[in-house]
Amino acid sequence: MGSFDRNDELFDELIDGAPRAQRGRRPGLPVDPFRVLRVLRRNLHWLAFAFVCGLGVGLVLGRYVLLPTYEASAVLVYEGISEEEGLPAQRQAEVRTLVDSVTISPNLEAAGKRVGGGLPTAALKHLVEVQYSFGSNVFTVKAKGPSGQKAAKLANAVVDAFQAHRRHLERERLE
Repeated sequence: MGSFDRNDELFDELIDGAPRAQRGRRPGLPVDPFRVLRVLRRNLHWLAFAFVCGLGVGLVLGRYVLLPTYEASAVLVYEGISEEEGLPAQRQAEVRTLVDSVTISPNLEAAGKRVGGGLPTAALKHLVEVQYSFGSNVFTVKAKGPSGQKAAKLANAVVDAFQAHRRHLERERLE
């Protein structure tokens, strides 16, 4: 008897179970679709149970956990420093200050009182967003709420509070 070498054909046939000429060729498909269908048909009751459970969980999550959020926006037009009066950097600084001052605490407190509901200022700050495009003179105040009416009421209350605060500051400056 001879010794087995890794390159020996007899050794390859013993390990693989097939002659070298037939290796790599297997009859049939990698996945037999009829076998898959038989397994699915046999376990149809479990698939129906999983479907009903998933449907129930989805309905509960959609109804009670994932509450709808509405967004409303109010638009302000800013007529501040003209191009001739100020430098572009000065104009940008003034606009950035105004954008940031829309959501300062006194404005949000006043808006919260107008809207009602007793939300703290920190919660209102998360519900209100101010956007400004440096190519235009338009501010957009966006507010979120549980209904469209409440979101619109909050956006309008923030704008009204901001305008009242600006008027108060201008009166103090002029006096």
